[in-house]
Amino acid sequence: MNEWDVITHMGRLPDKIILNGGGMKSKSWKCSKCETVHESEVKIRPPSPCKCGSIFFEKLSTPAPKEDNDEASEIKRRD
Repeated sequence: MNEWDVITHMGRLPDKIILNGGGMKSKSWKCSKCETVHESEVKIRPPSPCKCGSIFFEKLSTPAPKEDNDEASEIKRRD
């Protein structure tokens, strides 16, 4: 979609239209339905659809911490 397409569909807007060209990208995405975190080594667009069938994702700014067991999470909560 370019600026002409936007003007055709929405009419003339008072502001200049700036297209970012690639959409949002992140190394970590969380499914909004099942809260599964999808991680990648490089920044990617949302990994749609999720295994639960959802196409809605939340961009995470940092990779989610990986907890190996419940005992480690209990230690983190006490600190």
